Amino acid sequence: AVVSTQSSGSSGINAEYGYAGQSYFYNTKGTVLNGDPRYYGGVTSLQMCKQGNEHYYITARTSTESRSQTDKIHLRMKLIGERGSTITGILDNEGRNDFRRGEDDTFVVPGMKFVGKIRCIELYAEGSDKWKFDYVEVHCDDYRAAYTFHNNRNMWISNDSREGEDVYKLC
Repeated sequence: AVVSTQSSGSSGINAEYGYAGQSYFYNTKGTVLNGDPRYYGGVTSLQMCKQGNEHYYITARTSTESRSQTDKIHLRMKLIGERGSTITGILDNEGRNDFRRGEDDTFVVPGMKFVGKIRCIELYAEGSDKWKFDYVEVHCDDYRAAYTFHNNRNMWISNDSREGEDVYKLC
């Protein structure tokens, strides 16, 4: 699928996925679509490829620690399994304030590559805030048992190195 914008002077569009019938296409690199990249950065078109047919269910529990909540983390996740890896688009429940202190957020991510038994996850922070979590739990339709990854190092996730790690791998 190719997603593009033709309007000049646009402030930018962050396309996460394109929908065509029953196929989902994810912008796994977070590239911003923009009608005029000279002024606002980004690109005018973006090619995205179908990853697969698996549905993953990702639940993240935000820490109860002060200031651990955010809705601006722009979190992506790489799932690493015995059969390869796949990466999500930004985890966001549209119209909801995700990653609130002490709460669970569940994200349904369809159209992903099946990776087999999940061995590790990598979290990527691309937004303008920091976030602290207690655990992340992942399961898919083929493997109902959840794989849980605890934040045993009490790390903060942030794209600002003064606040935390922008990439955090858990195995």
